[in-house]
Amino acid sequence: MLVPHLLLPDAATASLRRLRPTATQLADFRGHLAEMLRHLDPHKIERHGETHILDFLRAVSKPAEGGSRYGNVHGKRDLVLHLGDTAASPVAVVLEVKGPKNPAEMLAPTDLNRKAFQQLLLYYLEDRSDDRADDFKRLIVTTGYEWYVFDAVDFHRLFWKDKALVRAFQDWKAGGKASTDTDFFYKSIAGKKLAALEGELRAAYVDLRPGLPAKAGELMSLYRLFHPAYLLKEPLTLRRDPNTLNQEFYNELLYLMGLKEDKQGGLRRIGRCPVGERQPGSLLENTLRKLQTGHGLLNLPSAEREPYGSSTDAQLEGVALALCLMWVNRLLFLKLLEGQLVRYHDPAQAAHFRFLHPERLGEYDDVQTLFFEVLNQPLAERSPDVALEFPQVPYLNSSLFEPSLLEGQTMSISGLRDGLGLAPFPGSVLRKKGAPTPPPAKASTPAAPQWAALPYLLHFLDAYDFATDPTTTHAGTAPAEADAPRPDAAPARPLLSAAVLGLVFEKINGYKDGSFYTPGFVTMYMARQTLGRAVLRHFAQAPAFAELAGCDSLEELQDRLAPAKRPQRLAYAAHFNTLTVLDPAVGSGHFLVSALNELLALKSRLGLFLDEEGAVLSYTLDVEHDELVVTNPDGEPAPYRVAGFDPATGQRSVGKERTRLQQALFREKRALMEHALFGVDLNPNSVRICRLRLWIELLKHAYYKPDTGFGELETLPNLDLNVKTGNSLLARFALDADLSEVFKKGKFSLKEYKAAVHDYIRSRGRDEKTRLLGFFQQLKEQFTAVLHKRDPKREKLRLARNQRIVLETQVSLIPETKKQEEARYFEVRRLELLANQLDAEIKAHEQAAIFRDAFEWRFEFPEVLDDAGTFRGFDVVIGNPPYIRGDSQDADMKPHFKQRFTTFHSNADLYVYFIELGLQLLAPGGELSYIAPNKWLSLGYGAPLRRWLHNYQLVEFVDFGELYVFPLVKAYPAILTINQRKPTADSSFRAAAIPQLPPPSLEEMVATHVRSVTQATLGEDVWSLADEPDKEMLAKLKATGKPLGEYVCGKVYYGIKTGFNAAFVVDAATRAKIIAEDERSADIIVPFLAGRDVKRYKQPKADKYLLFTRRGIDMEKYPAVLKYLEGFKTQLEPRPKNLDKTAALEWPGRKPGPYKWYEVQDNINYWREFEKPKIIIPTFATSAPYTYDTQGLYSNDKTTIIPTDDLFLLGVLNSSTTDFYFKSIGAKLKDAFFEYKPKYLTQLPIPTATPEQQAAIAALVQQILDAKAQDPAADTAALEAAVDAAVAALYGVAVPGAPAPSLAE
Repeated sequence: MLVPHLLLPDAATASLRRLRPTATQLADFRGHLAEMLRHLDPHKIERHGETHILDFLRAVSKPAEGGSRYGNVHGKRDLVLHLGDTAASPVAVVLEVKGPKNPAEMLAPTDLNRKAFQQLLLYYLEDRSDDRADDFKRLIVTTGYEWYVFDAVDFHRLFWKDKALVRAFQDWKAGGKASTDTDFFYKSIAGKKLAALEGELRAAYVDLRPGLPAKAGELMSLYRLFHPAYLLKEPLTLRRDPNTLNQEFYNELLYLMGLKEDKQGGLRRIGRCPVGERQPGSLLENTLRKLQTGHGLLNLPSAEREPYGSSTDAQLEGVALALCLMWVNRLLFLKLLEGQLVRYHDPAQAAHFRFLHPERLGEYDDVQTLFFEVLNQPLAERSPDVALEFPQVPYLNSSLFEPSLLEGQTMSISGLRDGLGLAPFPGSVLRKKGAPTPPPAKASTPAAPQWAALPYLLHFLDAYDFATDPTTTHAGTAPAEADAPRPDAAPARPLLSAAVLGLVFEKINGYKDGSFYTPGFVTMYMARQTLGRAVLRHFAQAPAFAELAGCDSLEELQDRLAPAKRPQRLAYAAHFNTLTVLDPAVGSGHFLVSALNELLALKSRLGLFLDEEGAVLSYTLDVEHDELVVTNPDGEPAPYRVAGFDPATGQRSVGKERTRLQQALFREKRALMEHALFGVDLNPNSVRICRLRLWIELLKHAYYKPDTGFGELETLPNLDLNVKTGNSLLARFALDADLSEVFKKGKFSLKEYKAAVHDYIRSRGRDEKTRLLGFFQQLKEQFTAVLHKRDPKREKLRLARNQRIVLETQVSLIPETKKQEEARYFEVRRLELLANQLDAEIKAHEQAAIFRDAFEWRFEFPEVLDDAGTFRGFDVVIGNPPYIRGDSQDADMKPHFKQRFTTFHSNADLYVYFIELGLQLLAPGGELSYIAPNKWLSLGYGAPLRRWLHNYQLVEFVDFGELYVFPLVKAYPAILTINQRKPTADSSFRAAAIPQLPPPSLEEMVATHVRSVTQATLGEDVWSLADEPDKEMLAKLKATGKPLGEYVCGKVYYGIKTGFNAAFVVDAATRAKIIAEDERSADIIVPFLAGRDVKRYKQPKADKYLLFTRRGIDMEKYPAVLKYLEGFKTQLEPRPKNLDKTAALEWPGRKPGPYKWYEVQDNINYWREFEKPKIIIPTFATSAPYTYDTQGLYSNDKTTIIPTDDLFLLGVLNSSTTDFYFKSIGAKLKDAFFEYKPKYLTQLPIPTATPEQQAAIAALVQQILDAKAQDPAADTAALEAAVDAAVAALYGVAVPGAPAPSLAE
């Protein structure tokens, strides 16, 4: 039986705990609630209370922007509340009101199967059937005293998706049941269904029978429950989403760096400012000038220069940009640190902690001092003058503030020239009222003003409020009170959070390949769904915790963990931290940050958020807007604050409880960063930014250490060993390579390896880090030596050399014959050649340029090696892999991919290989979750992946289709989640097509649109994730008749590809000119259609012509055409096959091929088919685009032709039914377009028909063609509908999209 799972208001509104009303707002709410209760009479019928309930709801749910909500009785519904202020606005809440005098019909805390719920279910099904429930948010059963508040998403999941229930309701509604009265529905349909259903239905439960809540916390929870944010699911407007980019900040920062963002090829790309816009004082131009006039790149090894570009200029620009990114990253991190220190202390003392100011940093030398003599030096080791200048700047112990290798080889920030300037940025934040004006640069003039570059940069940064945690305010006041402006206050500075800076980092870092920053609502959803399941598996399958075996849900796990005593809780908490998460294309680290926050929230939810003694902390950790929110038991933020600070002595005091909480948060975050989170990226800038973002997350909960008298902040860990640079897809050694010999016979044990990693993460000072890095290098050399020893090719080499030595040095007592001596000589020579060949192959493999960035998964992360040193794998692999088309990949990589990946296809996008790699890197039972294009479902290059995925259990597929998940980029992304275990015959997965981007939350969108797909129904061809009824229809269509390719005997042809249309396609005037010069030219100048010229059922007309110089043509017969083409000879020359990569890229002509320069590129040996009657299909169309040509027109490569005069076939292809099938297998493009290409067209099932049936359809098609020939705009809808109906009848199905006949009919 379906039973209620009751949530008290505090639990139901847990995600809204930071919704805190002012005292006035809370008093107003209490007044409205009291007014309703005062008017309710427990002795009267339900109609009495409806008016007072509605008045209460309208009063407490007013829109934030003002106005009111419309509410009234609606049909037989007791009450409805609308989103807007008129009856025409959508209904959001439906209420079934019961009188207190009738308790038998009212719900009970243990029983839903009462008349009140049956009535509510009837109203819901009626409104859904009439399309009036699209905006339902909540459904409520209430007496005014008792309230049961249900989520409309749960009704959709439990009832509307129950096809048997919906059919029974529709039959009853249409008179198909024994009775049409409502009692029959309540008892025989709804009642029986509720009794048969198993499980729970969530409901927020309120009981006001005792009267108004006496406790402030209880009243606050009720306020949240009836607030529009909960009742109507309206987004909170307390603060800006921290993942929203501040465009003003971003644009001016790019300007100060010397960069500009432009749209190129559909992508937003960031690069150096154009020549006329370059400012000498920008960071990039200043750096380039110093590199060009100094030692430049002389100290940078050539192998390290290559990644920056192929020419010296490109390398200089690349190195300069990498340096600028490094310096800006440091400054932005320090700005966050400065904001954090200011927030920790009383606002009146803020000046003591503002160290990024032109008064302190007048020159670039001062910035260098701050980087390396302050932040990288413990307080006691700083020189006296530096300590005096920066007394309150803490020591961070972060490699971010160690001189990088690139700086050592090129230049540091102190090398920049002081005094250079920039013209003020148009619309600069410093132009606003009250903002400081930077000092003028030396070159500034009244006519061309310039601001000094460094002060400009520092003042610009100071114009924004940098917050590591934008959710807290000073003194913990309520937002409504804290944000109230004072008349004497300075203008509020725009808030910049760490999340926004992460977005800025990734966009700037994406300057080469375009920006694909994954939005927070996606990373948060993927982390929450995947990690929730992973944590459950991690405990339920742990051999050490047999008491947790069999847990089926996080709620059950939470219940089993709850009784644990302190020592056992500590063991559980430690085990939690051994779960491992990997992003193999980590970018800016956004997924790792989301994973970190979600893991902390899960730890809190499971009661494993502990202090150092193992006591459970009574704080709640939630994730909101992809950020961690910490609240106390009253649901209020719990910020870290210094109680007292003496600027003269530097002494401060911090409350014990604040320290206890902050210590725990810092300790838990650091433990997860050290043991649970791992990332790899090919781009060194990405790796630096990822580490930076993780440090920022830790900085949010930095605290003053009690053992230093609250004088020093806790230092940051080194993350070099958890986030590494490398090419995830390249490795010399297999994951199953045996390393046991290293730990058995070597100088190192696995335990020592793991301990050294731990020591390095916590190490302080450069000497200790250098010593440990030396240890790791020795260990890797030993790994490599052992793996080389086990390499089969090396074993062959060793054997060949040994055999050769034996033959060369053998001594025989019996002299050799001449023949034996020759045989031995030839064998020695053979072994010598074999050894040389094997040696060359080994060196070529191991020293090849493509392996320069290889990443050795086998031993780089000891956390995923078991006690025997075997690669165990990661529990979760998550991320957004690179999207790089097959034709844009490095050609040198293709042979490796072919050998390395089962999913290889010559045209495969790079993300395909990342899917296979991710699954290989998983531990048994682990889970992969990527957001990647959905094109592998239908495109040819996805076939190997589709076949390979049959070996794994699909978990979820969330398709965004054409939605712009990535701003300004239509990438057709989908979330693909896969479990590493093998599927069973009845395995199914969740699939959802998302119609719009959130809000509401992605979880709610998925829950509303999700459906179950049986994995076994997916074949090796195109995968269709359609609803079951659609799948049944598609299967029926496929089984009907024969494929088009077979029907037309394979005669489905591509249009003509010239390779350079600018030369071969001419207009009428040019055609006439060429023919006038030589009449024979007319023989090879033919009418030529482009795809856009082909329209459904219309005879196409050509206004262009093709110089059809097909393969083997004798051009001496056509001198005028040859003369014309000679003007394009450079662009027409086929590229030689033996060019190197650079020369190939610079080749001005066409691709390699066996054609002559004056011939069209492709061999169109079927060219005479164009001159026959034929069906023509444009490649790109939104729906069936087929037409008929009787004029012998030729067409380009954006068309397909089927030479035939079969009008029956034309009607079938243009029918809605056949097009419905096509769209289930064809490649979907942007803006609802599909690719009508032969590889999809040939699969279309053509139904079997009698000659009479074919003739009837052909006659209808002829009428359509005749009408369109007379008037291309003729209305042929009725005729086309008749064709649709006739074709659908041949298939034995209804016309797709046509309304189904009513059940009564």
